[in-house]
Amino acid sequence: GSSWQYNSAGQSTLTLHFWLHFDSYYDFLDKKRDIQNYFTSKAAFELSFSNHPIIHARCYTSKCDMTLKDQGTHDLLFDVEMINALGLWFTNKTSLLQKRWKSSWLYDLHMAVGVSHPDWSLKPGSNNIYIPEGVRIQMTNPNMELGIKIYGASGSVSINNETTGTELSAKGDGVNGNLTWYNLNLKNSAGEPINQYSNSRDFWLDPGVNKITLTGASGGYVDTRFFFAAP
Repeated sequence: GSSWQYNSAGQSTLTLHFWLHFDSYYDFLDKKRDIQNYFTSKAAFELSFSNHPIIHARCYTSKCDMTLKDQGTHDLLFDVEMINALGLWFTNKTSLLQKRWKSSWLYDLHMAVGVSHPDWSLKPGSNNIYIPEGVRIQMTNPNMELGIKIYGASGSVSINNETTGTELSAKGDGVNGNLTWYNLNLKNSAGEPINQYSNSRDFWLDPGVNKITLTGASGGYVDTRFFFAAP
């Protein structure tokens, strides 16, 4: 059968619960104004929780109702509703994860048993690149961030993912030295676009082990975020 090709996730709602203590009704009005201004003035919030420190959601405020039903009280429990427009949770990029690696992150990343310190580097020839059990990562998905760094290219380079049947390739005079594919936008070491040398329509990374073959370069790196339907 054909491979499943597209990810789709509807927006989800997160509810944050708060307790507010105030001295008087006028103190409540002042604090209410400050709190509502804070939540409504920001374009987006990046949320994470102490029990899932490396998984985040980028949300915007949909509701901040602070109705005080009894003016004689000095405490209010209220909720702030946040919309996760992407519908997914995501991690920092692998380059940062690997640099600051902690074994306690294995649980958050849903890593397989036996994976203790993952490495997303590419060497010439065959590589096994592990992607946590989450959502397929696609370069053509504008909501995902996937970068492939190439070191020491020499006129022609290819990165073939045998697991997903997708490939990145480039050939020409400008394909030399260090290069970066970022969501199919190919740039040289000076940050200049050189897409005229690229012959790639998409590149996918599936959850689990991806068998990736690097040809025409001295090394590379898969610099991506990981995406999950829930933390």
